[in-house]
Amino acid sequence: MSVGALRAEDGSGTANTSLLYHAGRLMAMHDNDMPYELRLGPDGAIRTVGRLDPDALLSRLREGSSCSNCSTTSSRDGSDVSSRSSSDTVEGPALPPLAAIGAHAKVDPRTGELLFLSNDFQSQPYTVGGVLGPDGYVTHLWPWTCRTLCSCTTWR
Repeated sequence: MSVGALRAEDGSGTANTSLLYHAGRLMAMHDNDMPYELRLGPDGAIRTVGRLDPDALLSRLREGSSCSNCSTTSSRDGSDVSSRSSSDTVEGPALPPLAAIGAHAKVDPRTGELLFLSNDFQSQPYTVGGVLGPDGYVTHLWPWTCRTLCSCTTWR
């Protein structure tokens, strides 16, 4: 490893924007990277467990199964994903990439789901919307475009 060199696949390591607790994990968040899981030791010391693995978070969606506490296996557009192969998705033959979970994700207090946006300006789609189920796995993932944002006819 070279001093001063960053490998993008290993993350940027700057999860310094916000802290979020979801699915039994305390996470340090940054808009351009995956969250880093933290643990509090018995002495109160904070320890970095590591960067969340996007492939692991997507594993159940690729398999077409829902989270253990979710009542559906449907995608955001309402189509059933239970019979999909790992290469199928709402928008085409492959899932959109998950490069980050934005620092301003929100937990739905009613369902326990985490709603997030993911930005990756190196490849399209540049922004992806998603949901982590109460068990911490991605249950929904879709390309986020201006058209998605402005699709409401009453929006002004």
